[in-house]
Amino acid sequence: MFPSSIIINKQKTDKKLKKIVLSINNSTNLNNPDVLIVDKKTGWGIEQIRTIKKFLQEKPIKHTNKLVIIKKAEKLKREAQNALLKTLEEPPQNTYIILSTNNSSSLLPTIHSRCHHFFSSSGKKNKKIKISKIIISPSLKENLSLSEKLSKDKNDVLPLLEKEVKIYQRLLTKQADTHTSKIIKNLLKSISMIKHNVDPRSALDHFFLSSC
Repeated sequence: MFPSSIIINKQKTDKKLKKIVLSINNSTNLNNPDVLIVDKKTGWGIEQIRTIKKFLQEKPIKHTNKLVIIKKAEKLKREAQNALLKTLEEPPQNTYIILSTNNSSSLLPTIHSRCHHFFSSSGKKNKKIKISKIIISPSLKENLSLSEKLSKDKNDVLPLLEKEVKIYQRLLTKQADTHTSKIIKNLLKSISMIKHNVDPRSALDHFFLSSC
């Protein structure tokens, strides 16, 4: 499991969330002191984001890790989403944030770019949904490690970058955002580098160094 993730599902996700809690805290109990649930009872405003930040800064009581689950994350107000960005980008050690939603397009592109995406099966035949394979971390070491992994087959790098441009362009049509625009610009630069015979790994490294 990754520190910040978005689970996208058309149906209820309680079973999926319990599995996540089990994998993180060795328990299926959503009502434990090291799990904070954000839902209709708590609201989705900026005050709740402040509560999340305070909760994650405190040491775990019973388990090794702390977990925040934001149900129906599409209901997060714009100011609340912006306030959450810094925590998603630099979460405290041994903390996890899960955003569960059935309408991922309502989340800011900057939220998407800081999270890993998981699509939970609804029991029906799922449509294939293109998601980003490039997740930009605040850690330079993690970025360069991902660059190395993605460039193992150098012939795959250019098609990957071209696909990423389309993904981020779609995000940009949902919400104008300077961060997403910067990523697109850097992707296009790396594509140009490869087309001018720069080593694909070097082009990927350049992308991550320019984007983080």
